[in-house]
Amino acid sequence: MLYNEKNNVLNIFENQWCWYKIIDTLSIKLYNNVEIRREEFIIALLKKYSFVLFIIIIVLAFNVTLSAGQLEVNYLDVELGDSILIKTPNDKTILIDGGSKDSCNNLKNYLSKYEIKKLDYVISAVPHPNHIGGLLPILEEFKVEKVIDSGLRDKTSIYREYLDLIEQKNITYKTGRTGDKFQVGEIKFEVLHPDKHTYNLKNSSLVLLMKYSNYRFLFMGDVDSKLEEKLIQSNKNISAQILKVGNHGSNLSTSKEFLEKVSPRTAIISSGLDDNYPHAGNIRRLNQKNINIYRTNKKGTITIKTDGKSLSISTQYDSKVNTGINENTGEP
Repeated sequence: MLYNEKNNVLNIFENQWCWYKIIDTLSIKLYNNVEIRREEFIIALLKKYSFVLFIIIIVLAFNVTLSAGQLEVNYLDVELGDSILIKTPNDKTILIDGGSKDSCNNLKNYLSKYEIKKLDYVISAVPHPNHIGGLLPILEEFKVEKVIDSGLRDKTSIYREYLDLIEQKNITYKTGRTGDKFQVGEIKFEVLHPDKHTYNLKNSSLVLLMKYSNYRFLFMGDVDSKLEEKLIQSNKNISAQILKVGNHGSNLSTSKEFLEKVSPRTAIISSGLDDNYPHAGNIRRLNQKNINIYRTNKKGTITIKTDGKSLSISTQYDSKVNTGINENTGEP
């Protein structure tokens, strides 16, 4: 076993049998079948190839360090809906929304592609069909440890089925409220909204701030500018480098004042090809602030990876992948 999950370090010498076989094979080539003691051979090998072995160990250790500390946030292409899959550095998985029922196959295929069979958290931002519809087969077919939502009750059959599945599967359920905090490994979450007051469906959305080292991600659900103003007036620190734009880029969200308060470098908009989102006014306000814009209806699934110190963005559309995009260079 070359990788020790508990300690997150390479344990190259754990499998002695494997290394003895390599040594025996090399000894034939290096010493022309001359029999020497194993200890003498190891010393000779280290002397002859010490620099090469040093480079190999450094490269392997560097790669493991990068892999072990990576947070991955995937804004999935689910047409006009929201679905965000988060993979933490310690291999925990968090799913925020699931898109609509029509797009659930996209979500299931993505989870299967990465061999994800268990979700530690499922977070439902708003009980709207294009947010929770795709969660139904996920709750049915995958192991889910905990569900968090806004607590707003809806009268649709999709929402009733959603609640029934949570009960049938005996999944831990919690309602998120302003000020609630929870942590998944090194990743910290804070609920910014809703509070105890009553709002309409969209403005009852769960608004989340996620923090990992130097980076902050803001997930706005479906809220509009009225709720944005409430967040501004709360005097909370809602700044974030990465903003998931509210309500699919509606002209009623992402006000100029809100953008000044959040000061994002990158904005993600989840919308479909055959709808009217995002609205031109929303895009104009983002451009006026020189914010990099990534849209799922143009780029497909958008993946952000960070070790907490630097960040990269890649996009995937129709199986064509563009990688290595720096957050400061904009869209490819």
